[in-house]
Amino acid sequence: MVEGAGDGSGPPTDVKPGALSALLQEIAATPEQREADPLPLVPGTVIGRFEIIRELGRGGFGVVYEARDRDLGRQVAVKVVPDLPLLIEAKAMRKRLEKQAPAPGARP
Repeated sequence: MVEGAGDGSGPPTDVKPGALSALLQEIAATPEQREADPLPLVPGTVIGRFEIIRELGRGGFGVVYEARDRDLGRQVAVKVVPDLPLLIEAKAMRKRLEKQAPAPGARP
């Protein structure tokens, strides 16, 4: 098989020099998308049968809260995710970055 023939065995053949640098600059110039984060939920907020107790953590795909399931009377974790279109856009950007990144061990 020919190296770089699109089978993953070598660097992509259709990536122009500097494309990765340009993509990284574009990502760096994009403002943080905190506006798309779910609104912080304060303790006592009720969503359906869940009563929020406190925030446990946050990441690229949402915010996790400790909550109480009012029907079952037990503690649970509830994940609140941002808008689906934003998640799709973030996944597409990551895929584009991974596609344009040089393969591990590839030489320029």
